[in-house]
Amino acid sequence: MKRKDEMNQSLSGPREQRQETEDIPEELNVLLAQLKQAEELFPVKVPSAEQLDQQLAEKLKQQKAASRRELAWFSLSSLAVISVSFLTFTEIPAVFMGIQLAASLGIPAGYLLVLQRKRRKDEVL
Repeated sequence: MKRKDEMNQSLSGPREQRQETEDIPEELNVLLAQLKQAEELFPVKVPSAEQLDQQLAEKLKQQKAASRRELAWFSLSSLAVISVSFLTFTEIPAVFMGIQLAASLGIPAGYLLVLQRKRRKDEVL
């Protein structure tokens, strides 16, 4: 008797599995239909390789321009510091004008450099 029950269970097992596997394609078809509807409702534009290359080239141009601006500000502030140092060591009466020039150029230049670096760090993150 036990063997007959085991045989019946073993025979019924594959049938149940067959029914489950037959249900899977229907579920997949339903999921595929839902996916197609979602794609039609919300189309996703995939960029081509050319567009990605153009975006990369533009980004590189922006980075080069930012580097040039930073270099220009750095050179201006360094010239102001050098002129103030020269005027201070030679004790020319124009020392006060040099200090004013350095403060008026150096402080904003340094502030802009710090802001640009913060922006770059934020863009990377």
